[in-house]
Parts: sequence; structure tokens; C-alpha cells
Amino acid sequence: MYSVDTYTEDEFRLMTKLFPKYKRFQIIGRDEYDNLIFACNLIDKNGLCSDYKNRLKMCKNYPSAKVNNGGVLHKRCGYKISPEKSFKDYLK
Repeated sequence: MYSVDTYTEDEFRLMTKLFPKYKRFQIIGRDEYDNLIFACNLIDKNGLCSDYKNRLKMCKNYPSAKVNNGGVLHKRCGYKISPEKSFKDYLK
């Protein structure tokens, strides 16, 4: 998970106090634009949610349109994106 509204570790800690459900996430780094990158502690070794019934709304909506428009999936993510047509099919 990427964050475009949480810029510092302190802001994230405050967010987890205000919204305890976000304690499931941990900061794992920053991207090239200095956005925080998070991993969910509830993702199992197969990239699937181990608490699927109680997942957050953002998880239910994932992947969003942003992924389809040039975003990327985290390497541990259980989703896969397959194009409807190959590049060669568009050239026909």
C-alpha cells in the first residue's frame, strides 16, 4: 500500500491512534517520490488476506483504477493484472 496523504512516520502513528484498524500496516520504506510504502501484517505467504472477512474497505476496493492506469502492484500482492488484448492485437 502506498500513502499519498501520510508523509511521516509520526503522522502514521497518529493515524493508528485515531483509526486503530490501520495498526495492521507497517511502514516498509519509501518510493522514489518519498511517499511511504506500507505492508499489511495480515497478508499470508501466498499474498492473500488472512482475515478476508474483516478486511478494510480500501482492501475490498483494491486494485483501484490507479493501478490500471500506470500504477504497480506490490510484489507480495495476490492480484495479477492481465491485459485484455496483447500489444500485437492492438496493431492489427
